[in-house]
Amino acid sequence: MKRLLTLSVFLACFPVLLAHAEDEDGNLLLRECKETLNETYKECEPAINSMHCLGYIDGLVAMNDIYKSTVLKGSSQGLICLPKEKPQTVGQLARIVVKYLEDNPKQLHEPAASLATVALSKSFPCKGGSTSP
Repeated sequence: MKRLLTLSVFLACFPVLLAHAEDEDGNLLLRECKETLNETYKECEPAINSMHCLGYIDGLVAMNDIYKSTVLKGSSQGLICLPKEKPQTVGQLARIVVKYLEDNPKQLHEPAASLATVALSKSFPCKGGSTSP
């Protein structure tokens, strides 16, 4: 039953998914992540935007962790160092990204990955790390 519901939602939202491809800059990320903060999804597009924002940020943090554990061999020199003693939800991280983007509107034309990394690295810096990806 749950699979059928998931499939029906996917099929209903499929046209929105196809139209979703555009350049991933700060403007797009801000728009999508603001949908995440809304938490009321009566239409497909806000729900898809929210899922994309959360997945994007979660993927960015995961890549940072992979980078730290493989390339840096466990060093604390990564770009983002989330506290292990007080785990952050992806929703909390999205709020940090939204605040940074709203506070820096002149940078919204820059790539979303760079802006989100800078936002998170300013909030969760690593020892000896840089806030520039």
